[in-house]
Amino acid sequence: MCAALAATGALAAALYAWSLPSVYEADARVRLLGADTVPWRDSAGGAVTLEPRLLTSRSMLAPVVRAQRLDIEAAPLRMPWLASAWSLVARPGAAGLVPAPGVAPAGFAWGGEDIAVDRFDVPEAMLNQPFIVEVDGAGHFRLLGPDGAVLLHGRIGETVQTAGVSIHVGRLVARPGTRFTLVRRDAAGAVAELVRALTVVSERRDMAPGTAAASSSGSAGVAGDELRIAWRDADPRRASTVVNAVADAFIAALVRQRNEQASRTLAFVESELPRVRAELEQAERALARHRARAGSLAPSQEAQSYLSGSIEYQRQITALRMERARLLRRYTPENQEVRAIDDQIEQLRQDRRGLDGRLQNLSEAERDQVALARDVRVAEETYMTLRRQAQWLGLAESDAVSNVQLLDRAVPPMVPAGPPRAAITAGGAAIGLLLGLAVATVRRRLATGVSSAATVEAGLALPVVCEVLFSREQRSLDLRTGTPRHLPALVDAAAKRRTEPDGQADGGAQACGYDQFLLARQHPTALAVECLRTLRTALRLGLLAEGRRTVAVTSPGAGAGKTFGAVNLAVLAADAGMRVLLVDADLRRGAVARHFGVAGAPGLSDVLAGRASVADAVCPGGTPGLWLLVAGTPPSNPSELLTSPRLREMMTAGAGRFDLVLVDTPAVLSVSDAMLVCNVASATLLFLRAGQTSESDAAEALRQLGRAGAHVVGSILNGVSERAAGRVHCEEARRLMRASGAVQVAPQP
Repeated sequence: MCAALAATGALAAALYAWSLPSVYEADARVRLLGADTVPWRDSAGGAVTLEPRLLTSRSMLAPVVRAQRLDIEAAPLRMPWLASAWSLVARPGAAGLVPAPGVAPAGFAWGGEDIAVDRFDVPEAMLNQPFIVEVDGAGHFRLLGPDGAVLLHGRIGETVQTAGVSIHVGRLVARPGTRFTLVRRDAAGAVAELVRALTVVSERRDMAPGTAAASSSGSAGVAGDELRIAWRDADPRRASTVVNAVADAFIAALVRQRNEQASRTLAFVESELPRVRAELEQAERALARHRARAGSLAPSQEAQSYLSGSIEYQRQITALRMERARLLRRYTPENQEVRAIDDQIEQLRQDRRGLDGRLQNLSEAERDQVALARDVRVAEETYMTLRRQAQWLGLAESDAVSNVQLLDRAVPPMVPAGPPRAAITAGGAAIGLLLGLAVATVRRRLATGVSSAATVEAGLALPVVCEVLFSREQRSLDLRTGTPRHLPALVDAAAKRRTEPDGQADGGAQACGYDQFLLARQHPTALAVECLRTLRTALRLGLLAEGRRTVAVTSPGAGAGKTFGAVNLAVLAADAGMRVLLVDADLRRGAVARHFGVAGAPGLSDVLAGRASVADAVCPGGTPGLWLLVAGTPPSNPSELLTSPRLREMMTAGAGRFDLVLVDTPAVLSVSDAMLVCNVASATLLFLRAGQTSESDAAEALRQLGRAGAHVVGSILNGVSERAAGRVHCEEARRLMRASGAVQVAPQP
């Protein structure tokens, strides 16, 4: 079962996987050059890095959606499963179209159809609703609204509009009557769909020496941020076109972002230049006045040391003040960044005041000259730095060249990237296998029938003489014998052969014409027959050696296979050289005559009723040494006939003339006939059906047989699967042989 469900799951998954259209993945790679090649900085002073989140912005992707018409979805109307499977096996016809099946429903596409809608505008209320484009033949089409009504008729290559709906179909390849679904998405939904389908992977890579970027930086190798942009579509050309459009839009957005940032920084620098220039001029005038008043003094070594350190402090303080002024254009003084700069300025001022304490040993004139010279030097450096930055920002503001390098442009892929048909098939097989295991587990837990010899012996304290494997050969024989239209003809043919001169009672095969449906005759090497041979050996060594020659075969209920076991065991015993009498004691539904083709002959019911003698009723069984006593004429009072003393007398006489008397009885729990027969038999075998006969039914049958005084020597577990049995069990016979080979079931009240 597990293997069958796994195969079914794999087949269903494979059909589903091959019904999915192939998709192709195109990708492009862009790189932002390293810090050494990036001459401009971000607002925090660091090198600008690639931001993958910029790719999800609506402002950047909306133009791509409009340019590539991703907000227009047009696809041929296909019949699920069947159309995809047909397109795989059918050969394309004219214009690339796959020939449609002869019984194909009208309106469906079967492969090779194509449509290109260059423009499709609808009112806002009709966004995201399905329309239908139907080919009208000779380059014409019809547009059907969501309600199925015809909105307009159009011609390929022309723009047609009516009632707020405008459409331009640039290409249409299909048979007349073929339909296409057409949907106009809203802008936000189309962008969101593009974002979900885009694959963006960010990586940090080192550029190898010798590359253009490495050479321009003058270093052996530099680092750069790299993005891989990928997108999947059923059309490989469309996939590459969309990816290239997204990459170009991304690079253009970075250039625009850089130029805007350069423009803002330039505006700030130009606003600061007049103030810094005024400070420089003021410092120069103050230094000139001091020199005119005090004269030119050569600074001492200590003054030179102070001047160098003080200039560095002042330079840092001036840079932080400019950064603070820039931030105040965007934030308030309570902003964390502004307050952090204030703390740095205050710390630098404290450090400079500590440095100023070293000037106490200098004269006042020398201290003033050093302070004024410091102010002039710092103001001059700040002014020149701002002028150089203003010149560079003026160039960067108008520069259209980006420092983002497009490494690889997308090209139309040749090999599909999906769907993962092998993975889907394997997943279907795994699901089928898991389902089979679950079903098997549930069936095992819900099963109430006995399943093994160990279960029978542990639960019923009844030895299992033999396990008979399930026989597929017997099933085929049952199908043949159970056919109503064949059975009467076969039985009549057998009866006719029995009356012919060459079919006299010599025990030959001509006496019976229906034994060709016995398993022991048609398939003598079957495993089930080997199991019955084990049962034959157990009976010969364990029962017949003790003189127990009349053995009744019964079962708790119908379907356990007791008649199958009785007729084949009788044939096998006769093959072993034993004289066997097979008695059908099921006077209500006797089946032995059907197995041997005996029709219209007197039987046990006629003997017990006094209408025939035993000699007249017994007939050959088609095998040397085998004789039959069939059920005979169906009586109206079978239980009363079985209580007749003639039954015991006949059994006693049979035990004296035959080596083995096998008696097939009805089911114990169906009627009381079985207990009457088992009472006069010297031994009783109880047939149980593996997985079908419940333990409670078997226990009840044992109780009733015990009350009737039957000698139940063991049970036969019939219909055991080969996996459960593993092999033909022979140890049951050894268990039967111990203690003289018989187990007496005491009568129970």
